[in-house]
Amino acid sequence: MTSLKEEQFLSLLLRLHHSGPGYPPFEQSGVTPAQFAYLDCLHHTPHSTLQELADQLQLTPASASNAVKQLEQSGLVLRAANQDDGRSYLFSLSPQGITVHAQIADYRRQKAHELLARLDEEEQGLFLRLFQQLLTPAS
Repeated sequence: MTSLKEEQFLSLLLRLHHSGPGYPPFEQSGVTPAQFAYLDCLHHTPHSTLQELADQLQLTPASASNAVKQLEQSGLVLRAANQDDGRSYLFSLSPQGITVHAQIADYRRQKAHELLARLDEEEQGLFLRLFQQLLTPAS
């Protein structure tokens, strides 16, 4: 049975997800939030192998392979031969992928700024510490 606090927490998460003007960059680009995780990973670590992507995203190589293939077919990701290992490829954002990533990242930063601006400095610090605590695995 779900407690009242759990229900309230889930309701707040849903409201957070839907706060602001929606997801125009996602809708315009056709990129899902899950696909954005791949674009973001490649933005921060270009020329990654499939295994490196899978490790960074904590996924199996098979799952990463399917997602990267879709992004490649969409023209957002480029594949190049790995000169150090002829059995693997290196993946990077295409020019279109760079543009889409920038649009979505800018939107997300703006949304975070607008939400955090509702709190004063002390409240922001407390909120971020509590949120980090929630996301830190229990030992």
